[in-house]
Amino acid sequence: MLGLYLLGKRPDEEFVRRYCEAMALGACGRMNSWDERLWRIGLRSPRSMKLIDSGLAMHSPFSPVRQRLLLMLAILEASPANSDQFLPKKYGKLDFIKLAGVVFRMTLAAVLGWLVVAFLRFRYSRCCTTSL
Repeated sequence: MLGLYLLGKRPDEEFVRRYCEAMALGACGRMNSWDERLWRIGLRSPRSMKLIDSGLAMHSPFSPVRQRLLLMLAILEASPANSDQFLPKKYGKLDFIKLAGVVFRMTLAAVLGWLVVAFLRFRYSRCCTTSL
């Protein structure tokens, strides 16, 4: 799911193995019950992960959920097989319009993500007694 969210395609098993090895070494912080709830919601689909990620980027940028995402991003980015996804590209004059659309969608995702995380935090804090 993480590769699908980050690259738009499923990563090779090698990258999944590297991610699992890094996680086994304790590369990311421990998740509390709130983080685990967000993680499960995010793993449902790339769209839900996008909302959770963008919301946490504003609410809690160093959360264990984002650390896991950034770990997979680093693994994928360091691979020559995926380098085309991360290297700069040349754009034409009309691509500015596409860029404006991308910026609009990212801003919308950030605002919606912030609202989703705020709502989930409010709802979770009302039904659970564990600290966030």
